[in-house]
Amino acid sequence: LEAILGAEELASRHQELADLHEERLGHPFEAAQHLAKALELRPAERPEFERLADLYQRVGLWPQHVDVLQRILEGEEQTGRAEEQASVLLRMAGVLENELELPHRAIEAYRRAADLVPRSNAPLEALQRLFLAHDQTDELITVLRQRLEADVDERQRSQIAVQLSRVLEDLGRLDEAADVLKRTRARGRDAVDPDLDERLAQVLVAAGRTEEAVDLLRERATLALSADRPLAEVITQLVRLARLQDEHLGGSAPGGGPPTVATTGFIESFQTLAKTGYEGWISLEIFSTPDDWDAVLAGVETFLNQVVTARVE
Repeated sequence: LEAILGAEELASRHQELADLHEERLGHPFEAAQHLAKALELRPAERPEFERLADLYQRVGLWPQHVDVLQRILEGEEQTGRAEEQASVLLRMAGVLENELELPHRAIEAYRRAADLVPRSNAPLEALQRLFLAHDQTDELITVLRQRLEADVDERQRSQIAVQLSRVLEDLGRLDEAADVLKRTRARGRDAVDPDLDERLAQVLVAAGRTEEAVDLLRERATLALSADRPLAEVITQLVRLARLQDEHLGGSAPGGGPPTVATTGFIESFQTLAKTGYEGWISLEIFSTPDDWDAVLAGVETFLNQVVTARVE
């Protein structure tokens, strides 16, 4: 038939049949077959390959879908557009991971995407998931470090740092874990994260760096008196860090002896609140039970439910 009609004419016939099966008859499988033959017979642009990839996706022909994405990728490689190439690679990797269940090939595609757009979080997040699932600890540490430098907000960066610190701690690399948290904390000075601070204090204690942990608690207690911090944030930090000091640094519990540094700041903050009209919302009687930080937290929660938007004046 090709000898009679010629390649171009035959491609046109297959194109017409593909249109008919897809648009009139609702037969995506047959449409894909004819469109694939048409693209073999003549040069094609990306939109036509995208159409073929979509048809293969609709009928679940995943190996063929990946093959078409590879052809799209090859076309994008000629343009030198890194972000477009990375986008296609992410699509390929998703199919390899989720539909074809080929994690090693998916990792390869995600890595190629990450190399093209080093500051993009998407491929790195996918690599983290796969490395974690397949116990590739060294690779997991590397990709978590890369994610710390990627384009993420400060809250995400803190969460990543905490994740990395846990992996390092499990390996006994406590000083590395502490240093990761400290560097992340230094980058986000304008966005105080109580969870990051609490985690840092825990790791410092575990690493035997007690003086650094004490300095951290003192800083947080001092911050409690700052007029620029939301009240909820101030109190949450003080409760968490005072509790941490009591549990891990051997400080005296409220009601059980001289107040610890963090507890002192905590009490002073409530004295300040009393002067600004919040007297009665919470009572210093929550400190009467030795070691009972659960009572402290319960009292604070009740307090925050009523004045969560207030600020320390």
